Amino acid sequence: MHWIIDGNNLLHRIPSLKQKLARDAERARQELLSMLAGMLGMAGVEEVVLVFDGRGARVGSLHPLPGLTLIYSSDTLTADGVIERLVLSSDEPSRWRVVTSDRMERETAHAAGAETMGCGDFIDWLEQQHRNLQGSLAQRRRRETAQRLGDMFPEGYGGK
Repeated sequence: MHWIIDGNNLLHRIPSLKQKLARDAERARQELLSMLAGMLGMAGVEEVVLVFDGRGARVGSLHPLPGLTLIYSSDTLTADGVIERLVLSSDEPSRWRVVTSDRMERETAHAAGAETMGCGDFIDWLEQQHRNLQGSLAQRRRRETAQRLGDMFPEGYGGK
């Protein structure tokens, strides 16, 4: 699955980042980017595109990691417009999932064939993925550190 995420919408839905956004927008964006970079290792996540509102005269994009793209819209095209163009220009819009709290944006993306998810549902999904990962890691550690009865005795013990 390929994900397109409305960065501004998501920043405003995560309380710790919303507070930082008022003081240092760039730092809040970088922290969100770091959070989303963790998605790349999750099953079924092929690509994450994070879209923010304008930074200049032209749409600009950065690729901080393979599979992760950061796009800033232009002064004349909103992040919503960029998201719409990404979905509409896709050969397979059904491979995209658009994350935004903007109902009109979700409806447009859905009408084009993409899956959609509100920011609140996305945050819940992301937290569940992290819990699942933590549980899997804890199980693996327990299996690796569990002693077997034979491990307690030196080799050759038992008169053989």
